[in-house]
Amino acid sequence: MPAKQWRTCRLNINGTPRKLSYSDDAIKKLFEPLLHRLTALCHRLGRRTVVYLVAPADTGKTTLALFLERLALMGNASGIVPVQRLGLEGFQRAPRELAAELDAEGKPLSPYGPQAYDLEALSAKLSALASGQDIRWPVYDRARREIVPDITPVRKPIVIVEGCYIPPWWRSDFDERYLQHIRFVCLAMSGEYIDTHFDEIRSHGSDIEKRLDDSGCTRDSLKADNRYYIESFSKHGEQVALIRSDYEEETSALLSTLLA
Repeated sequence: MPAKQWRTCRLNINGTPRKLSYSDDAIKKLFEPLLHRLTALCHRLGRRTVVYLVAPADTGKTTLALFLERLALMGNASGIVPVQRLGLEGFQRAPRELAAELDAEGKPLSPYGPQAYDLEALSAKLSALASGQDIRWPVYDRARREIVPDITPVRKPIVIVEGCYIPPWWRSDFDERYLQHIRFVCLAMSGEYIDTHFDEIRSHGSDIEKRLDDSGCTRDSLKADNRYYIESFSKHGEQVALIRSDYEEETSALLSTLLA
């Protein structure tokens, strides 16, 4: 089997330069066709296309979304329309608020669950986003360690909204006009994969942000987060794609299925 050829780009993420790498094969056979397909959908609908990307923490959502954003910019000459990545961190409640509340089991609220977000504000922004309005999006400024409201202008025709929380019952918020255009897959890591690749997973912990304290990321916490997504989305009849042994090969196979 020939060795993989890698393509690398450098991005400034939250004020920190980072190097992202994906195989040339994955870019040519998966990511570029995906962007062309989203471009065709955007042209056919005649309005902004919103893509929702959800997965547990540390599975590479932000890295992938930012890479697709850059790849779309590089592919503009071939007809790919611009893509913009948006995160949910600008809607998170303050840590002191979460610390002051307990869940049904008497434990502090998870920073990844629905209670950790201002859902009313998020819902209003998503509605405006889907309607095609030119809006401004809040972000979390990691240098100042505070949320900056409505600072990022959103004007791109394709928007990728990514984050750790999209409710398993999300379909109830859309009617059939929209559901027929939505492809949804929940990506999660199996317990065996976490056990085998835990050190590798931890090594990517600061790819997007420099974590001051990553001690809370343990095998047990990762397994619990991923198990929650697996069980919750399976219960609601959603497709759950498990990473079991090889991250790139299995995510590439998943995208091949979606593009078929």
